[in-house]
Amino acid sequence: MKTRYRLALVALAMAHCFCKTIAADKSAPAIVLLDSDKTNYLGSTIELALNENNVLGKKLIDTLTGNTALVKKLQLYINDVPMKGIEPQLYKDTAGYPLVVKFALTRDSRKGGNGDTWDQVFDRMNNQNQKLALSYNSEPSLEADKTLRFQACEGIRGIATAVSALGLFVLLMWWAVASGMLRDAGPGTAYSLGRTQMAFWVLLIAISFLAIFTATGDMERLPDQALTLMGISGATGLSAVLIGNSKKASAATGVVEKQAQASEKEALTAGLKERIKPLEALDAAGGTTPAQKEELGKLNSQVTSNNQALQELNGEINRLKLEATASPSFAGPHGWLKDIVSDGNGLSFARFQACLWTLILGGIFIYSVCQRITMPEFDSTLLTLMGISNLVYIGFKFPEKAG
Repeated sequence: MKTRYRLALVALAMAHCFCKTIAADKSAPAIVLLDSDKTNYLGSTIELALNENNVLGKKLIDTLTGNTALVKKLQLYINDVPMKGIEPQLYKDTAGYPLVVKFALTRDSRKGGNGDTWDQVFDRMNNQNQKLALSYNSEPSLEADKTLRFQACEGIRGIATAVSALGLFVLLMWWAVASGMLRDAGPGTAYSLGRTQMAFWVLLIAISFLAIFTATGDMERLPDQALTLMGISGATGLSAVLIGNSKKASAATGVVEKQAQASEKEALTAGLKERIKPLEALDAAGGTTPAQKEELGKLNSQVTSNNQALQELNGEINRLKLEATASPSFAGPHGWLKDIVSDGNGLSFARFQACLWTLILGGIFIYSVCQRITMPEFDSTLLTLMGISNLVYIGFKFPEKAG
């Protein structure tokens, strides 16, 4: 009887201890974020303590204490995104906890780095408080007791960098427009869409690179797609210049040929007039024969025909002279905008669509730099679309009149 009584007491005590453990487990988090009030940025180090008062935390402590090399199997999660390329470091007896794991929030934008991982985190960020969790050996993750206060860079520094970068871009574009470097052939001539597009992408990529470096302190990798955009805009600008120069050279040659034809017509007309003068004098005196009158009529008819041909040649010469020289720019404050969307016939849809797609991709580029603190890697379809858009502009430039 006593034995049964003792066993009952032992069972009751064990049940009591078990209930206390469960109660403690519910109230005590497995993962504790140390210094949770601190705002973290890219490059900061966070500390996660393993809580021995939690069953799962205690189990994890026992596992890692036996073999610290197993710390490599710990995986950090931010906003439910597994943070690739961020290695844990294990410290013992820190801040009153038996084990503390430290993670440096670094981003490697090089090819094969963890840039894509951070892009996912930034896309899921709605405010400064980010969900934080830790898992071991692909087991279900354990959420930290507090959210992580995090933003890509310091608020004032980020805003100042963004405003400065935007101001610098606008200032340099304005200077490029005002200086005449975007014109076809110097002051007073029309602005070139190809040169404008090339300046737009070169300045946007260069200033974005500088802004990211200023905001984060990291040297940003230039994506292949950014280089492709610079190549497309450069090829478009070069093609536009070559086509324009070719058309001007062809027009200049045409001017010389037409002027030679006009000179021949003028000489022929002068010879006909010399033959007409004696016949007109004889006809005025009433001494012409019927054959002479017929000859006089034919000569006058030839002179009239030559004059008409000469008038047409002079009109063609004037037109070719305009094509052989750079077109004048539109007057007024909006001359630059009118120039890049107009040809010799007025507004051109081929030019307009090239400007439209440049602005759309430029807007996406700026959004990515501001939202993700990185340059975007455009889909190959978008780059193909940009290439087709520019090819359409180049194709329509062949039959364009000067303008």
